[in-house]
Amino acid sequence: MHLYNSLDTDFRFLWITAGILIYVSVSTFVFILGGIINDLNNPKYWGLGNILWGSHEYFILLFYILIFIEWYKSFRLKKIKF
Repeated sequence: MHLYNSLDTDFRFLWITAGILIYVSVSTFVFILGGIINDLNNPKYWGLGNILWGSHEYFILLFYILIFIEWYKSFRLKKIKF
């Protein structure tokens, strides 16, 4: 909602909002498919489960990178020139 409302204004906290949106979407997808794969209890699907959890780790890393980008652009200490 914040991302939609900020389209006509300045993009404050854009990277954090985008990171949260991506992380929540992918996590929901991974947890739903993880539950389905767990319920199947078939060894041929265990490789797919490993791929899902591995991709989840990469999306968590992407989430942290987007938060760092927002911090770097908005909140880092800027050098003062005399």
